[in-house]
This record gives sequence, structure tokens and C-alpha cells, in this order.
Amino acid sequence: MLALRNRLESGLKAISPHAVIFGEAAGRLPNTTLFAVEGMKAETAVIAFDLEGIAVSSGAACSSGKVQPSHVLAAMEISPALVRGAVRVSLGLEHRRGRCRTLSCRSEKAALYRGHSIAA
Repeated sequence: MLALRNRLESGLKAISPHAVIFGEAAGRLPNTTLFAVEGMKAETAVIAFDLEGIAVSSGAACSSGKVQPSHVLAAMEISPALVRGAVRVSLGLEHRRGRCRTLSCRSEKAALYRGHSIAA
């Protein structure tokens, strides 16, 4: 799982050098990544990913189902713009390297749905 998560995160950063991986330097679950790109709204990204057949969630796991931004990210003193754009991806046993590559590629396509390249 850790190798897949690292591959996913590398792919996200390759698409956009401005991608922020929350908790990147901390010990964390090997199957989960929480990322944002400034200017990207989580609600829009979640819908765009869904249109591409990829299930993701907005915000931190403890904020699941809530409309408001994650209080955990706010407590970490993350900028409000990034908090509003946080997208969580959880990998499972059924995921393979190709699926992570697909997710990374579709991240850029999802951003283009709203007329904004995350590579900007």
C-alpha cells in the first residue's frame, strides 16, 4: 500500500508542483492521502472525479459527511483556500499501480472540467 500511495502522490506532484500533500512528512496510514491544490474546490473536484469513475472524498476522514471545511486542517493552520480544496483518496487491496496512474492522470482532467489546470 505504501508504495502505491507514494506513487499516487508523486503523480499528483508531477501534474501540479503546487499540489500539497497534507501530513507528507508525518507517519500516517499507508493507504490514504489527503491533498489539495490552491484554487481547486473540493466539491467540484469530487464531482469531476466521480464523472471519471473515481470515488474520493472531500476533507479529512473525521469530517466525512460534513459540508464545512475540516476543523483538523484548520487546527494545523492550513490556509483556508487549501482547506476548502482538500480531497482524500483511500486505496484498497483492489488498487494496482495502473489505477494510481489513472487517478493521477484523471486529476488533471478533473481540474479541466472547471476550466482550471492544476498545473498552473
